[in-house]
Amino acid sequence: MMTLTHQEAHVDLAPLRSYWHPVASSSAVGDAPVGVTLLEEDLVLFRSGDRVAAFADLCPHRGTRLSLGSVTADGCLQCPYHGWQYDVDGRCVFIPSQPKDHQRIPSKARAVQYRAEERYGLVWVALAEPRRPIPEYPEFDDPGFHTWMKFYGPWDASAGRMTENALDLAHLDFVHPGLLGDPEDPDAAEIQPYETTVEEDAVLTTYYKAFPSAETFAPENSVIRHDARVDIPFIFTIRIYSDQGTVALYFATYPIAANRSAFWLFEARNYALDEPDDRFIAFNDVLETQDRRVIEAQRPELLPCDLSEELHLKGPDAAAIEYRRLLARRGIRHA
Repeated sequence: MMTLTHQEAHVDLAPLRSYWHPVASSSAVGDAPVGVTLLEEDLVLFRSGDRVAAFADLCPHRGTRLSLGSVTADGCLQCPYHGWQYDVDGRCVFIPSQPKDHQRIPSKARAVQYRAEERYGLVWVALAEPRRPIPEYPEFDDPGFHTWMKFYGPWDASAGRMTENALDLAHLDFVHPGLLGDPEDPDAAEIQPYETTVEEDAVLTTYYKAFPSAETFAPENSVIRHDARVDIPFIFTIRIYSDQGTVALYFATYPIAANRSAFWLFEARNYALDEPDDRFIAFNDVLETQDRRVIEAQRPELLPCDLSEELHLKGPDAAAIEYRRLLARRGIRHA
């Protein structure tokens, strides 16, 4: 079996560049440039009018970080070293050391620009031509739902390990005892056959389970319908249907590096609309703390997409197996 350690986690991240990844909240990108790292590449984000731009965090003149600079009144990004100014499309439009009426700007004086979009209150970036759109979260704009969002991270874990956890039904009883499962009840821990569907770029599952004390998700000891959807590579949605209503959890996962990631968690509910979010957030904080303890301890840190590198159970692991197969078909060997 593979024994990839933290120090050896140097893998080909190129296939992941062709997807949209969330990198910052929209509210964090204001009057000043913001530096972020995506797939081990340093980026700078800045706002120019009604647009958010994403560049490589490098001035092509003398190689300093553009994120240390500023945004001019007319929406250009100004380098902190020599004041070169770049417009929202990456073109250098002004060099202060040259006469204003005789600017001789080299044609190569361009920042490296990447695609950037805003959706669901987040800034998303694609480092190459995206294979597919940003995964949908229809509850976000549905007036029948109330939605909150919180940032979790960074975690010392790969985005692949974090994402596969959403498809892992067998962990609920042991990682979340007394909340989403009961490890002392052999019948509860047994995973019954469940439906798994594979789309071109997504894996979906439907499962029915009793939650002992799910608090904000469902009434105590009620049987719920648990739908999970993973949009490759790392965005997943969990929808829980119970007698009290529907809750839709959207995990916008952010691959900072091969073995470091974070996510924004959205929770939309169509019940208890007037109740403060504090109780709902606190319950999810407990779940995320429990998940983090085991996910950060997984080895190898990267998710191996070659099925021979870890053991699998045909029934309980069916959805995770399909997720790994789908990643492998997209050229992603380790997620």
